Amino acid sequence: MLIFGASGFTTHAHRPTGPHSHIFEVEMFYQPPTTHKERLGQELTVTFLNDIILEDASPLEGMQAMLNSRAIKEFQVNDEEILVRHLHKVVADYVRDGEAKEGAGR
Repeated sequence: MLIFGASGFTTHAHRPTGPHSHIFEVEMFYQPPTTHKERLGQELTVTFLNDIILEDASPLEGMQAMLNSRAIKEFQVNDEEILVRHLHKVVADYVRDGEAKEGAGR
């Protein structure tokens, strides 16, 4: 979720569709504008955010192709993407714990 002060917010959802694919949905919510200037500001914000999202997402298809080909086995995420690193750590911990429980049950 990304909050724009009192003017609105966006939600971002990643929905897995397979082991190597997903759908990324972004919804934007705003207070109803009271002036034409506010409405234009909202539309410009939508356009700006779309550009940022497309810029961030554009390398993902190539990165996934490299991972699938095994040409690379991992890649580094910089400090500006600490939330992405945290997500991957949480998922890896969850998978590891699940595999340990499954192995203990055998």
